[in-house]
Amino acid sequence: CGVVCRLLEFSAADASTACLVDAVLRGDLTALVCHKLGRLVAASILSNGLPGQRRQILRVVAGDVQRYSRHRFASTVVAAALLHCPDDEAGSLAALIMAQSGAIV
Repeated sequence: CGVVCRLLEFSAADASTACLVDAVLRGDLTALVCHKLGRLVAASILSNGLPGQRRQILRVVAGDVQRYSRHRFASTVVAAALLHCPDDEAGSLAALIMAQSGAIV
């Protein structure tokens, strides 16, 4: 977890780092964002990853944003998506969160 996060932080555009992150993204992304340590990798991809890698995580989060925003670990990934994704994508995600009546208290 820590190694992947640091690689993303300092060399996200490097071909070997991109290859490693792509291998992570070929796995079960739902499990990744809900995992105690996997969420840190997903959040690091959102903050430092390549645009295509960010979109893959964002798609998963947007697929069930109500559930993930309430999940103990996945809520960290939702917050990272709102902070680090481009304004249009973050706005769409925020709209999905607020679409359900009573979602925001």
